[in-house]
Amino acid sequence: MNKNNMKKNNMKKPIKEAISILKPKQIFISILAVLFVFPLMGTFAQQAANSGSIEVITTFDYPGTGNSTEPQKINERGDIVGIFLDSLGVSRGFVRFSNGSFSAPIVDPNDTVGFTEGRGINNSRTVAGDYASSDGNNHGFFCRAAPSQNTMFPARSVPMCLG
Repeated sequence: MNKNNMKKNNMKKPIKEAISILKPKQIFISILAVLFVFPLMGTFAQQAANSGSIEVITTFDYPGTGNSTEPQKINERGDIVGIFLDSLGVSRGFVRFSNGSFSAPIVDPNDTVGFTEGRGINNSRTVAGDYASSDGNNHGFFCRAAPSQNTMFPARSVPMCLG
């Protein structure tokens, strides 16, 4: 046997011993890792399922027969502004107050085509919305919503007021 072959055989021996020692150690570590990680995966999967759930708080429709109700925004008081379409397709704004009562239909005085929308509401119950006119343009408005009255405060003309 020549010297090169002896060196190669001697080098293979320690490598084979190291591999044979590492195999049981690696297997043991892998088993521990699996035993540790699987319970954690179940915890994360359970949290993810719960965090993506949706709870319906309430449902409502603007009063009247045949109305289609489209809520738009809610303020910190729980007042909701929106749009309802009546059975003829006329669009009006509304506020559903936190106590469950509704405002009268919100109609901008300059709405000549039956298209007024409530789009946003702040904590002072100022409603921002828009209406269409017969010239085909949309205009913005503000109104103050109170459970007993609607007072219109026209704003300057804007393309669309989205609250």
